[in-house]
Amino acid sequence: MNKQFFHHILFAIKDFCLETAKRFISWRYRCNFYLDSAENILQDAETCPRKCNVHIDNLDYRNTFSLRQVNITIGTDQSLKWSFCPSSQIESKYMHIDCSSWNKDRYTVIYNYNYPFGNADCVDINNYKICHCYDGYIIVNGLCFKENIAVGDSCVYDRQCTGTANANSCKFRMCTCQTGYRLIDNNCYRGNIAVDNSCSYDWQCTGTQLASSCKYGVCTCDTGYISIDDNCYQGNTPVGYFCVHDRQCTGTTYASLCRSSVCTCQTGYKLFDSKCYKVNIAVDNSCTYDWQCNGTQLAGSCKSSVCTCETGYMKIDNNCYQGNIPVGGFCSHNNQCTGSEHAESCKTSRCTCSNGYILIEFECKRGNMTINQSCLYNRQCTGTKFAGLCRSQKCTCDTGYMLIDNNCYKDHVPVGGFCILDKQCTGSNNSETCDNGRCRCLDGHVLLELECIQGNLSLNQSCTVHEQCSSSNYSRCVEEKCTCMEGYTAENLTHCIKFQPNEFEHSVRNPQGTKDNSCDDNNIGKILGTLFGGILIGVILTAVVAFLMFKKMQTKIRKREEPSVSFANDVIYSSAIVVERGDITGSQANYAKRKVVNALPYACAEKGAVYSLVTSKPSVEHPTTEGVYNHLREQEKKDDNEHNDNYDHACAASYLGTEPSVYSNMP
Repeated sequence: MNKQFFHHILFAIKDFCLETAKRFISWRYRCNFYLDSAENILQDAETCPRKCNVHIDNLDYRNTFSLRQVNITIGTDQSLKWSFCPSSQIESKYMHIDCSSWNKDRYTVIYNYNYPFGNADCVDINNYKICHCYDGYIIVNGLCFKENIAVGDSCVYDRQCTGTANANSCKFRMCTCQTGYRLIDNNCYRGNIAVDNSCSYDWQCTGTQLASSCKYGVCTCDTGYISIDDNCYQGNTPVGYFCVHDRQCTGTTYASLCRSSVCTCQTGYKLFDSKCYKVNIAVDNSCTYDWQCNGTQLAGSCKSSVCTCETGYMKIDNNCYQGNIPVGGFCSHNNQCTGSEHAESCKTSRCTCSNGYILIEFECKRGNMTINQSCLYNRQCTGTKFAGLCRSQKCTCDTGYMLIDNNCYKDHVPVGGFCILDKQCTGSNNSETCDNGRCRCLDGHVLLELECIQGNLSLNQSCTVHEQCSSSNYSRCVEEKCTCMEGYTAENLTHCIKFQPNEFEHSVRNPQGTKDNSCDDNNIGKILGTLFGGILIGVILTAVVAFLMFKKMQTKIRKREEPSVSFANDVIYSSAIVVERGDITGSQANYAKRKVVNALPYACAEKGAVYSLVTSKPSVEHPTTEGVYNHLREQEKKDDNEHNDNYDHACAASYLGTEPSVYSNMP
């Protein structure tokens, strides 16, 4: 940095005592000076209380200058200006003196004052005396007086008394405590201090009634009183006593409200025996009296200091519900259903039996019991099919059923009835065999009017129908005896052979050994007569028989709409018209009305099952009852298509169970 620039900066920011600036202003070369000369004059060797900032703009070493004007600023409210050198060819300069940092209470400016000014540093500039008090002094009424005087020391003015806090009063030329304060140990303490304000001694606390104690540096209410809104009120007031504010009411727990100038229990509490007790307490919360427990419906009992549900009720999800409800009672939760054994389920708002139990006489009993398991009621026995009876406290097979390998099967099944095992076929004599799901006659027997009778009879043995005479071919039952059919003859009483008449085997010859044609003509005539006579008699007999059968069907034949069975009186069952045995008498037993078919009404096969079991014989042409029983097979096929079951509906006994209750719970 060059020298010219340095001095320009120096004069712009340099602080000098006012006396130094005065020396430059009073310099005789002020109207024609060089920078070097100005530097010599402005050497600040004096000491002063406060300096001012002095600067002259744009000075350099090449020119001469003239001081044209001086501007001075003192504090915040004093400005002075003087003109010196008149205008000339020399460059004019302005001097700026800035004393704005001076404190107002520390300086004074006096015009045309030629008297001494004590306790201050004064400079006279063009008839003005500019004075700044020494440190420790202040301007009071235009003069410098000592400041910061302590309480008890000499003073002239109040402003001097700042050496002791709260002692800014000068009385009798002595600094004293200001009004409301008191001197203790060379300090002034405030008196008449109100509650909640700072203090050092109790005697200071007289500003609030009943607040005469200074505790922890603060004026506080006397014992038993509390501060509310800058006043002291009776504190810890019990319930029922006079009050002004809620804060007073702390003498009784939960009595923190001041209502109608009386301490009362707070909201949600009730006064009892000079105490406040909580009300509307919910179940499972602490209590003292029953009347407190009204927060939960049906929980009005206080037991063991806890609100509990009333007798007969139980807590579920913070509510009280009726407990010990028996089966069938109204409920909302499973836990309520404890009034009946094995009835712990609440379904559709009713207590029901647990899984595996059924309702019987308002009790839940074990259900789905299998054969031979313990029981008390028939309805328990549903675990085994057709074992729905409880006998001797055990599940047994239904009436008409028998136990085989822990299962129940239909018992006393008659011939033709549905079966699974041979043991079932005991409903008809000589029918103890189950074949293809049906009871059939034993070997050597045939079926007649739903009964198995002896078959395979030999010649001359007693019989009823032709089918019995099966021991010999070409035999039939004639007059209740097995006899060879017409055109056949017995041989050795064991079988029938074709009969060969002698008249057809030998010709009648004359004595000469020639054939007698007259005899042949006579025989032919006899044969033709017999043939036509037989035909006529047959037509007549057929008409008579047809008429008798029609009348008998009108009176004796029973037509049944659906299958039925009787196990007691041996009534024949069928799904169509059947001729009763009593109607077959005399010689009719040997003819069409004694004929039987080898198929029952309940056969399932297309052609019908054969339940007779005898040795078959060659087919011979003789009258049969096939036309009479034809409708049996048709009805049989229809019934079997409609009823496909293990047992025929006519034979099976009805199930004796009852419909389970809605409160039973069986899977």
